Amino acid sequence: MTPMLRKRFGIPEERVGAVDARIVPGSLAYLAGLKEGVIITKVDNVAVNSAQEAQNALEKASLEQGVVLQLQYPDSGVGYVMIKSSAGR
Repeated sequence: MTPMLRKRFGIPEERVGAVDARIVPGSLAYLAGLKEGVIITKVDNVAVNSAQEAQNALEKASLEQGVVLQLQYPDSGVGYVMIKSSAGR
């Protein structure tokens, strides 16, 4: 996560993960209800510390079966969301 994204979304230094900086309308993330500024901390129960790690984990996962994301919200709350595609990867 870049210093610019941390500043933009008010994310403290101690938080790690992949920040959703831009949610594309119609994407699986958008349809699952993800919002800009939310941090993805785990992909299918595997911790991710960067956008690249999150992308790699998502590429290995089966979107047809569904992928569970653990999220850290700006107010420090934690949540979970499943993203799933009927078309697969």
